[in-house]
Parts: sequence; structure tokens; C-alpha cells
Amino acid sequence: MKKKYFFILIIFFLILSYYLTSSSYKLTDNDIKEINFILKDINITKSTSKPSSGIDLIKKINLHLFKLSSTIDKSSYFGIPINESRSFSKWIKFTSPWCFDISRAAEEIYHYLGFNVRHVSVYHNKFDNLFISLFSYVNSHALLEVETDKGWMAVDPHMGIAFIDTFGNPVQTTDIIKSNLNYNKTSKMHSIFLKKHIVIYGLFSRHGGYYEPFVPFPDIIWSQFLTLSNFTSVNEKFKR
Repeated sequence: MKKKYFFILIIFFLILSYYLTSSSYKLTDNDIKEINFILKDINITKSTSKPSSGIDLIKKINLHLFKLSSTIDKSSYFGIPINESRSFSKWIKFTSPWCFDISRAAEEIYHYLGFNVRHVSVYHNKFDNLFISLFSYVNSHALLEVETDKGWMAVDPHMGIAFIDTFGNPVQTTDIIKSNLNYNKTSKMHSIFLKKHIVIYGLFSRHGGYYEPFVPFPDIIWSQFLTLSNFTSVNEKFKR
């Protein structure tokens, strides 16, 4: 009987957490105004840009966001504070270069233009144990993937890189270290990909302080978190 009630309690907790912490790409009128203002700088509009526009459009937007945020001094600015709104209009006010802020801003732009997007969190698998590494203070990184007509492409606005191979095909996050990459050599790939790491889709934070209602439970897009082959552990050596 106790096991039954325990199981019911777990189900109730999961349902409650789903409604309380489910992150989504909801844009206000002000967010849309700011997005259009940024896109205007690189001659892109929603009416003329479609997902079929492909990899070049994605790369153009990604590089523009990187340049916008590259003037911020990372030694004195540590991103939008925890437990504060992370709307796009809030991001553009600070132009935060930190991965957890700029990746979300990029996702909202691509989503607004009609692309399918998914959030990616990468954690150093320092202890060769998914559970221990995920719940420990380890090196981490945030980026996104955008769907193209050739498949999903990892996009890192924090580093200014869109990942494609030498044949021009998009590369998703779990395949970065085993692919022959062709990216802007002036951009430095994040060091986490040189280590054993865990790739998780749909997880924005482990602490719950990035998106309302700011409860101590992970910020998650459940549709991404539950439907993909999640928690992929990558232990291969990086292919230079």
C-alpha cells in the first residue's frame, strides 16, 4: 500500500512540475519589435525568410548575435541575474554574451522565423557517471540546434559557430567530436567538446531560476526533454 501511495505521489509531483516549470518560446509584442529591429540590421524580415532559406540564413543570424554580444566585458558582467525575466527584450537591453542567455535569445529568433529549434545543455562527464556529473558542480555549456532541410545543426552564438562538416552538411551536438568540421577558424570551439561530456536536450537550468515561476526545480521544455534520445554520453576523442 505504501508503494502505491509513493507511486501516486511521484506522478502528482511530475504533473505539477510540468505545469509549473515548462519553459516555452512565448514572445511579447515588445520582444517581436526588438527581434525585427535586430534582423533589420542584416536585411532579414520574417516575410522574406523561411526555414527553406537554409544554412546560410542560420549562420548569418548566428554571427550577427555573436558580434552584438562580443563587445561586452565578460570579466565584469555575469549575465542576467537568476530569478529575473529572460525575455528577448531583456536580453537585448544587456546583450548578454553568456551561453545560457544568448542561446535562448537565438532560439527565440529562429522560432519567430518559423524554424524548429531545440535547446542543448552540455555537461562535463567528469566522474564517468551521468547522475553524479549532472548533479555536481562541473563545467557546462549551452547552445541550440536548428532544423534544416538536411537535418539538425548545432549552433553556438556564444562562440560564433554554426557546425557543418566539410561536405556542407549540418552537424548535431552529439556528432561534433567525430565529424570533420568546416567552421570559421577564427572562432574558438568551446573547450567542453574536447572532454567527455553529456548532451541533454530541453534542459535550461538545474536550479529553476531562469524562467518563471522561479521554483527550485529544473527549467525544462518537456516536449524536447521527453521525446528525444536524451542524456547522450559522448566519450570519444575529438577528431581534429
